[in-house]
Amino acid sequence: MPDQGIRASESEHYLIARDRAGAAFGGVGLELRPPHALLRSLVVRTDARGAGLGRTLVSAAEDLAREHGILALYLLTLDADAFFRRLGYVEIRRDVVPDQIQDTGEFADLCPASAICLRKRLVAGTGRDTRGGVDSADGLDDPEGTR
Repeated sequence: MPDQGIRASESEHYLIARDRAGAAFGGVGLELRPPHALLRSLVVRTDARGAGLGRTLVSAAEDLAREHGILALYLLTLDADAFFRRLGYVEIRRDVVPDQIQDTGEFADLCPASAICLRKRLVAGTGRDTRGGVDSADGLDDPEGTR
């Protein structure tokens, strides 16, 4: 989990799961760049894996994104693409990612070019994602971007 570029700002939100003693055992970051956001640095402590915490953290980040009017979440991963695909994320080419996401530190500098780029389109306030055609007015109509 790259910790470079982690700082407090109005555009960044971090969700941390803690045990009863207050020790962190999972977390995820969300960098808002409306109408898009970067999901970053999902981490679950080794002894807490397999209980659905990663899925819960991603779901909470998606809900927070919807509350902020975010239309799509983007992420880069070296080894968790299968996990995110199960949650509805699809692989896309990096060159079709919106500029405001490409300009983030994680996207521009921290993750290698070999990282897999994934996106999930969100429908505000519904708790579900879109699968089919999207109105081009929302800035997500990029049929050549998905693989």
